[in-house]
Amino acid sequence: MAVLCERPPELMTPPNVIITKHKRSCSGSNNNNSNGHTMKVRLVEMHAGLVSVSDGKSRPQPMKLILTSDSLVLQREQLVISTAVQEVNGPDTRIRRVKVVRQRGSGLGLSIKGGSEHKLPILISRIFKDQAADLTGKLFVGDAILKVNNHSLLRCTHDEAVGELRQAGDEVLLTVRHYKAATPFLNKPDDNVTTTTTTTTTTTDKSSGTQLRPEDGWRSPTNPTSPTTPNHKDTTTNNLNKVNNTKNSEVISNGISSTSATSTTATTTTTSTTTPTSTTTATDNTDNTPNGPKVEKQWVDIVTVPLMMAYITRYIFGTDKLRPQAFEVRGINGISTGVVHCQDAAMLSQWIKHITNNIIGLTNLQMKLYNSSFPASEHVLYMGWVCEGVLNHNLPWQNWKPKFIALKGTDIYMFDTPPLNTHDWVERASVWAVHQTMFRVIKESEYVDERQHCFLLQTAMQESRYLSVETRQDLLRIENAWHRAVYNAVTRLGSKTFAVTQNGRSSGLTLDWSGGFALYDTETREYHWRYKFSQLKGSSDDSKTKLKLHFQNENKEIETKELECATNLQNLLFCMHAFLTAKVAAVDPSFLRAPPKTPT
Repeated sequence: MAVLCERPPELMTPPNVIITKHKRSCSGSNNNNSNGHTMKVRLVEMHAGLVSVSDGKSRPQPMKLILTSDSLVLQREQLVISTAVQEVNGPDTRIRRVKVVRQRGSGLGLSIKGGSEHKLPILISRIFKDQAADLTGKLFVGDAILKVNNHSLLRCTHDEAVGELRQAGDEVLLTVRHYKAATPFLNKPDDNVTTTTTTTTTTTDKSSGTQLRPEDGWRSPTNPTSPTTPNHKDTTTNNLNKVNNTKNSEVISNGISSTSATSTTATTTTTSTTTPTSTTTATDNTDNTPNGPKVEKQWVDIVTVPLMMAYITRYIFGTDKLRPQAFEVRGINGISTGVVHCQDAAMLSQWIKHITNNIIGLTNLQMKLYNSSFPASEHVLYMGWVCEGVLNHNLPWQNWKPKFIALKGTDIYMFDTPPLNTHDWVERASVWAVHQTMFRVIKESEYVDERQHCFLLQTAMQESRYLSVETRQDLLRIENAWHRAVYNAVTRLGSKTFAVTQNGRSSGLTLDWSGGFALYDTETREYHWRYKFSQLKGSSDDSKTKLKLHFQNENKEIETKELECATNLQNLLFCMHAFLTAKVAAVDPSFLRAPPKTPT
């Protein structure tokens, strides 16, 4: 599971872009998966800047783009009620992210109540003075813990929440929201309350019988028609309308937007949104009423795209046309950033580089999680997105469709969408044996249109698959992984025999990893000839049944062996090519042992 990093610091203008890199410390947790496989801590990379976003048709709107270790966040600047005014009435009731550094011997220093079995959120019921939670100054009794690091607690039982807090590591990122109506409930004595102490000295209160009502702002996750955050018809919206009755503007309070009929605030045209969270950038000191609250400009989350197995592209969807200085990121959940426009080529290159690195890092982490469930012989060597060129017989050009490919064990898999569980690997993929498939990088002079970085997958029994990737680095990663997969497939196969005839005699041509080529006469039961793989100097065929192999003997003379294949000639040719490729790869053992690298 990826570690959610904190939001980057606010952008200063200038510069337009801020980049920070640091290692996430995980000394307080084992960082092991359920099968005991150790996960290495990867580089957490954060990148933030100002861009313009559109749906590819309408005029781009100004946005802030924030890259975290596992997601890409789009923010829009809006007016909100001043935080200073809100604090007069208690803690901020918007969704907040608070980092708590666990103390040795005293844990997180907080108590919790609630749980899904009580139809309650996980609520902070007590904060211990001078301990970790108290030292943040940002946590309060009545805060509901929505997430621990990147794990949602909305459907967790009380005991499950305790477990998440215990195992969260030394640095814990809590996503919380304050429920003012919960404070009296948490402060009053309850005969049914029992208190226990966890190994992290975080105390927990189990309560039953009392529930927060919908009018208190809590929606039970067990009811799918009532979300955990208020909708746009909440009474808070009506209050905001009263506050702003003298000014046409968009104001946000407690994560809810209220827009007047003549609002001119720029909006994004993407359709997927998240619960707004915000950061302050500037303050408007104008009161909307004589004694009313002040408003300030804040950057509010509009879209969050998860980067695990996400897809980044510069091409207009379905075509071979590159967007000028723009890109799009699509998550596996269907959420899209829309078209992100950059000021210049350098800015575009930086964004693509950092986003691609994070996607690759998360994908490699997912590969490790999959491999913990697969035997060693079935480990995944590569996963990633490609685009397949599909000929459209009714139009003069071809269509491009995204596909997700993986090299697993001795096979290559192709999916319409990434596999989310082990069942998907069996039911939702087209599968071909690597040793019976040809991989060929296409020369630029052979491109069928303007798509670059293309390669061909040819199988003996199927039509060729014409594929393209975004960058030269992506193509090299696939090619390197392919050589590893071919080597693994051939060494596990060991040898392969094909039925052939020579001079009219029934024979068997054997390809052996250790011995090379050998022709066995099935009538005399004797080997007619043997050659090492290194002695093969060339071959030719008629694309039907006949094959010529040209070997160099010990006297440096070329000997030609003419064979006629009794079955599919393509199977023999592709298998022979796989054995030769594996022999070349075996020359450099360090290449075969080296793990896949993230581009720099």
